[in-house]
Amino acid sequence: MSEKVIKKMAEVRAFVNLASKIIENSDGSLKERFEDVAQMLEAIGETPNYVVEDETLKTVFEEKQARTFAKLEKMMDLYVGDEWDNPVEVLEWLSFYSGSASAHASFTLGGLEVMESQEDNLGISNKLSEDFWQLLVKVKSSLFDAGQTAAKNTN
Repeated sequence: MSEKVIKKMAEVRAFVNLASKIIENSDGSLKERFEDVAQMLEAIGETPNYVVEDETLKTVFEEKQARTFAKLEKMMDLYVGDEWDNPVEVLEWLSFYSGSASAHASFTLGGLEVMESQEDNLGISNKLSEDFWQLLVKVKSSLFDAGQTAAKNTN
């Protein structure tokens, strides 16, 4: 298995692991206003992990996953800051998050197909590429609606 693809798999997993942190940090504000987005995010967070059998590559995977998670968490904290109670701000962060995650999953899927990887890993990458893309579509739609609502409520 290619170490480059293993590292991308780890990055995708870091995005998956961040999903529950986003839900937790929003402390219900996302669920209250944009329940369907929160449900999609929760479903992504429940995605099974990739299977990496080679012990050396497993170590590479785990280390890269941890570093990427820390980097994503830092980016998220910089973007959202102390506005976790503002679901529109959270949605704006989710646009970065879901677009990037979908791209990473697509790269991973392409690599796994060429390597004729385990069917489980292919299925996970395919599902995540689509799930993150659909999350982005839903986030964009929700932001459009929020923009219209904000314009109607302005004096």
